[in-house]
Amino acid sequence: MPVPDVPDDLVFTTGARSAGEERETVPFAVDGTVLTARRPKEAHLLLLSEAASKRVPTADKVHLVFQFLDGCLTDESSRHLRDRLLDPDDALDATDVFAIMERLVSLWVDQGGENRAARRAAKKTTARR
Repeated sequence: MPVPDVPDDLVFTTGARSAGEERETVPFAVDGTVLTARRPKEAHLLLLSEAASKRVPTADKVHLVFQFLDGCLTDESSRHLRDRLLDPDDALDATDVFAIMERLVSLWVDQGGENRAARRAAKKTTARR
């Protein structure tokens, strides 16, 4: 679709999500309560994976924890952890949620690597035919 005053090589479109397409969910438990994480978009996953870097200041890590709550958990799970984080009498703290976030991000990154490897193998197989 031509866009006035924009060269064709600078016009970009995004792939449409299929109607009803669900993101993969992963159950996890905190103090006996089962919660649900949803696999984030690739861009969000890249941002979260950077949080493990020692160069990231603590304030930024805490900000990423709240981004994780909002973007990677179901509404109910996010509310549960947010309420606990903000309750001064609850032992749950940002470092606890950060550990959960790191584990889930690691799981998703590993799965992404497996998916990329499978796609590369499939391309090689079809290229040989």
